[in-house]
Amino acid sequence: MKNFALALLAMAFSASIAQAQIVSSKNSRITVNKEVVAHNYENYNRISFGLATDKLKSSDEKVFNFKDLDFDKKSITLKGIDLNYLRGISLTQKFPLYLEVGGRLTYDTYKYEDSDYDEGSYYTYNESWSDRLNLLSLSIPVNVTYKYTFSNGFYIAPFAGIHFRLNLLANDKWEWEETEIDRYGDVDVDKEDGTMSFFKADDEDDDAFFDDGVDTARRFQFGGQVGVNLGYKAFNFGFAYYFDSPIYKYDERVDFKVKTGGVSLTIGYNF
Repeated sequence: MKNFALALLAMAFSASIAQAQIVSSKNSRITVNKEVVAHNYENYNRISFGLATDKLKSSDEKVFNFKDLDFDKKSITLKGIDLNYLRGISLTQKFPLYLEVGGRLTYDTYKYEDSDYDEGSYYTYNESWSDRLNLLSLSIPVNVTYKYTFSNGFYIAPFAGIHFRLNLLANDKWEWEETEIDRYGDVDVDKEDGTMSFFKADDEDDDAFFDDGVDTARRFQFGGQVGVNLGYKAFNFGFAYYFDSPIYKYDERVDFKVKTGGVSLTIGYNF
C-alpha cells in the first residue's frame, strides 16, 4: 500500500512538471507572438473617395432668407462627393493606436425649382426659376484611431478627431424665365441668369448674395468628426459624421446662425 501511494505521488509530481512545461511553452509562444504583432504596427497611407452630404441648418425659420432666395425651410441637405488622403502614424508598438493626418476635399450641391402659371382670356403667363447652391471645401482632419486586426485580415478601426475647414467656393447659380403668349399666338420670352457669391456683399460686387451692410458667409470653420473604418487587408470602407462651427452668423441678430454638418460613405485603399 505504501509503495502504491508513493507511485501515485510520483505520477502526480511528474504530471505537474509536464503541465508546467506545457504552460511555460504556451506562454513563451504567446510572448513571441505578441512581440511579432507589436512590430507590425507600421505607418500607412490611405486614399479614398465616396459620397457625402452637408446639411445647412438654420436657427431661424428659413435658411439664408436674403434677397429673392427663400426656401421656407429650416434646413436643407446638399449632396455630393468626398475625396480623401490620410497618413496613419503609429503612436506606440504596444498596441495599434494611430494618429491620422491628411486632407479632405468635398463638393456638395442643392437644387431648388419653382414656377408660377396663369391663364387668362387674353394671354397665358408662365414664370419659372431655379437656384443651385454649390459648396466646395478643403479640410485638414486630425484623428486618433485604434485599429484592431483579426487573424484573417479583417480589421475595425473606430476614430475621432478635429478638422480645420476652408470654404473655397460657396455660391448660388440662378436662372429665371418668363413666357407670355397672347390670344393671337405671339410669344414673348424673357430670360436671366447669374451667379451670386456667399462671400460678397452688394457694396463689394454686383454678383453678391448678401445685401449691403450684412455679414457674409465665413471662409474658415472649425469642427470635428467621429466614425469607423472597416476593411480587409488593403481595402477600406469608411463611415463618418462631421460637424462644424457656423458658416454664417448675423451679428445684429445673435440668435440667427447657420451650421453645417453631414455624413460620408467612402471606399479606399491602404498602401
